[in-house]
Amino acid sequence: MGPIDIVIYISIGLAAATSGALMGVGGGYLMVPIFIFMGFIKEAPGLSSFIIIFIAISASLKYGYKKLINYRLGLLFAPFTIIGTFLGAFLFDIVDNTVFRIVFSILVVIIGIRLIVKKEKPEEDLQNKRQEQRKSYYWIIMWGFITGVTASFIGIGGGLIAVPVLTLFFLEEMHFAVATSLFIMIFTAAASTGAHLYYGNLTEGVLIIGIIIAIGAVVGSQIGSYIQPHLKGTTLQVLFGCFMIGIAIPLLWLRPLL
Repeated sequence: MGPIDIVIYISIGLAAATSGALMGVGGGYLMVPIFIFMGFIKEAPGLSSFIIIFIAISASLKYGYKKLINYRLGLLFAPFTIIGTFLGAFLFDIVDNTVFRIVFSILVVIIGIRLIVKKEKPEEDLQNKRQEQRKSYYWIIMWGFITGVTASFIGIGGGLIAVPVLTLFFLEEMHFAVATSLFIMIFTAAASTGAHLYYGNLTEGVLIIGIIIAIGAVVGSQIGSYIQPHLKGTTLQVLFGCFMIGIAIPLLWLRPLL
């Protein structure tokens, strides 16, 4: 591994983490296809999850300092995402996931459009609906499980599910949804990495590369988490919706490579 390789690896982490921390998705959407092109076909989801651990911790420290994380909601999500990640890693080795990717990509587009067209409601109505949604926290079991499965199965960190769920279903303001998603991702990515290690999808050499990439990722996560609070909630919401629509095609395209 030469100096140029190290610079490339750090740059990958920097770019992925900046956008990942800004959107609350971790950066796996960018890292997985890059790793595949680099030849880490089987290792891509696990390696992405390993690096997302560093991104999620670094960004969460920043967002926690700014008091943007709903810890209660995040900790309720975490156990079910962990269970889901082990199933996702198991399915990765035995399932032809073409149908899953098609359905997931369509769902991502629908949710993205919903975020873009979502209108702000009067604060009084919003507060009443939040009280009603808090009574439905048992839905966290389903959403947490789905987040974990997709995070481990595809290697994208789970934010594509967690952020819109927190925004649309639990009515979190967009800044809090992004920050809380990254907090949840600490547990999701750690469990996903452990699952891929258990199933032999990661090697010591690949993990060393992951640590080098994580150097850039930590810096990038700080940049993204610095920019996010300076954007308006509606602007961030529309950006995330457009991002979800844009990522659907690459998710479908990756199937022949995995």
